[in-house]
Amino acid sequence: ARDSPVSKELKSLMESGLIVPAKITVGLLQQAMDRHPSVLFLIDGFPRNLHNYTTWMEMAPDVRIPQCLYFDCSLEAMKLRIMERGKSSGRVDDNLKSLERRFVTFR
Repeated sequence: ARDSPVSKELKSLMESGLIVPAKITVGLLQQAMDRHPSVLFLIDGFPRNLHNYTTWMEMAPDVRIPQCLYFDCSLEAMKLRIMERGKSSGRVDDNLKSLERRFVTFR
């Protein structure tokens, strides 16, 4: 629910450009996959780091991950992509201030 405590925490973290705790991200992904067991998922931007991956393997060891794509591009290219996405995404973190914080967090 949009007004749940978890939703409010996620919004605050995203606005700050911080990474959502891995256990929350994995839990939300598991819920979505459980609701649609016959659907294949393309998960954009996850895992963001090794901790995300190890949390996934701990919480969802039976979920098969057949492939992973890694795009190596400049910060400028990522900035342009995300700012364009922000025109229609409705995401609170698709803005320049949050984006710059995310880049620092990602490095």
